[in-house]
Amino acid sequence: MTAPASGLDREETSDETRDLLAALCAFDRYQASPGLAAAADILAGRVSALGFPVSVDRRRVDGRRSWWTFESPQPWAPARARLVCPGVVALDETTPCLVAVHSRATPPGRDHVVVVRLDEAGAPPPPGALVLVPAKSFRIDALLAASVERFATDAAARQAPDGAPLRGRIELPKHAPLTGFSLTRAEFAALQGTAGRMLEASLALDESADMPVVSWSLPGDRPGEVLLMAHLCHQMPGANDNASGVAGLVLASRFLRDRLAHVPPARRRTIRFLSGPEFTGPAAHLHGDGETPRAPPHAVIDLDMIGQAASAGGRFGLERAPTADGFALEALVATALDAAPELAGWRLFPFHGYSDNAIFAAGPFAAPTVQLCHDRDAYNHTDGDAPERLDLAVLHAAAGAAARAAAWAAAPDLREESSAHAAVRRHRRRCARRVEAVAGRAARAGAEDWAQAYRAAATARLVDGGERRERTPRIRLSGPLDLRGILAALPPADAAEIAAARARDKATLARLTNGVVALWEGVEPAEATRAASFALEQPFDAGTTALVERVLHAISRL
Repeated sequence: MTAPASGLDREETSDETRDLLAALCAFDRYQASPGLAAAADILAGRVSALGFPVSVDRRRVDGRRSWWTFESPQPWAPARARLVCPGVVALDETTPCLVAVHSRATPPGRDHVVVVRLDEAGAPPPPGALVLVPAKSFRIDALLAASVERFATDAAARQAPDGAPLRGRIELPKHAPLTGFSLTRAEFAALQGTAGRMLEASLALDESADMPVVSWSLPGDRPGEVLLMAHLCHQMPGANDNASGVAGLVLASRFLRDRLAHVPPARRRTIRFLSGPEFTGPAAHLHGDGETPRAPPHAVIDLDMIGQAASAGGRFGLERAPTADGFALEALVATALDAAPELAGWRLFPFHGYSDNAIFAAGPFAAPTVQLCHDRDAYNHTDGDAPERLDLAVLHAAAGAAARAAAWAAAPDLREESSAHAAVRRHRRRCARRVEAVAGRAARAGAEDWAQAYRAAATARLVDGGERRERTPRIRLSGPLDLRGILAALPPADAAEIAAARARDKATLARLTNGVVALWEGVEPAEATRAASFALEQPFDAGTTALVERVLHAISRL
């Protein structure tokens, strides 16, 4: 398969990309907020300047209205925030990550309150007091039980690889009667000395915004759309997560506009570009006008955190398709990645489902879907996720690889049949080597039985890769896969157990997502639990196995 020329002038597009990143990162882009609306307008303007007709679908949302099981976001954004103690701290709504997401507005006229330390015995603080909660004692349920109204904590504080202090994001449950402020460790230590003093700790909210979803396309006449997407939402600055993915969409648009200019619409599928709030944006897009949902896409490529510099500690790679149906798409994207020197050493990641690609993993909108991403980032969900910390060469290369793969998926005539088969064979060999590495590692750790079963299942996927097959699902899904909505329908005791497990280990969600995919594939719950461990390439311990199997049984009965 011959990779097409990039069609991108790196110097020219680098300047444009820097400008776009800076513009997007200047806003708090909560899922339904004035900042997200402004970012959507900026994105639409950049794309329109490339010659694309652009649609900005602005949905009225209220936190309850849904698309299938997807709950719409609650309009929410800090309009004015103050955490001010003269000579100690002076922070406001322009301080990135200061206000805990979903914080409640403080009562008018009660801006100045007394500072108290958390009573470890659980005694309630004075009404309205700002409670200082050290990281080791930060538990939202404990704060609610103690009738805390306002708090400040360093629970999300981190230190950058270069030693710089980082303020981390804190997210509260929707409608919780709490107002929270996130501090660096130094700021928290300084406030500890103010106990008994008065300071200003106030928050006013803007709860009026709509939810925008930005869409544009290169039209084609062949059936099925190739969907390139990147979520636009995030707390300020949110450069790698995920202004980088949005900038990648713009770069890919330019590439594909030029690359496919000579391919008549009759010989290509439509390539659609989509950007909006994570999960809810694609769900609203698929829901359409509510009368006639859109058709499932032919293929999906998700861009999420594609611009990270090596100093942030992550690895760039391809998150695999959740089912064997996506193997051919994996092979296309892998071929494009192999052609990019800037991405040398890229990795294959198991499907985790933490981003928009998850909603296409099962259900009536299931489609071959992959994601380009970094697996971790020292600055993620902190005020350090800034544009100056990105590597634009990596971002450009990732966008170019996504565009090449999308072109091949949309216009099969661009690639010779023999080279397409060669791409699949190369990818199969790559995956076979990985299977042996995973099985060998598990066997050496004492999980010989798991290793043998994993090897058999993974090898069967390589043999069947790319073949669509009939399913008899063991779960009912009315719309796109929505793990959060599924879990919300479980009995309260199950939901509480999952919430506790998730608090201990985020991977709980990846295990359940892969288990639900296996249920959709027709696997019964006990085997679906094992299938989830195979997908994540690691055996589960006895406690994890019992939890996942128990939850999958409950899900299969919904």
